[in-house]
Amino acid sequence: MALQAPPPQTKKSVEDINKLHAFHAKRYPGNLAHQDDYVYTLAFSAASLHRFNLKLGLPGYTEKQKIAAHHFWREM
Repeated sequence: MALQAPPPQTKKSVEDINKLHAFHAKRYPGNLAHQDDYVYTLAFSAASLHRFNLKLGLPGYTEKQKIAAHHFWREM
């Protein structure tokens, strides 16, 4: 299964966020160095739609959707 490149607007969005993080990292040295904070946020974002659907009584992700979501968020 080949991954598709993200759309240009997604790439731009990620670049903008990275620039913002770099700006704040320079302004507040050492305060943005804890990768666990980012991993938690990323994992929460990755699981939230699935969990939201389950909470509403809707079906969660299928096994294939879970794999696709894993590949997507791994690239993020």
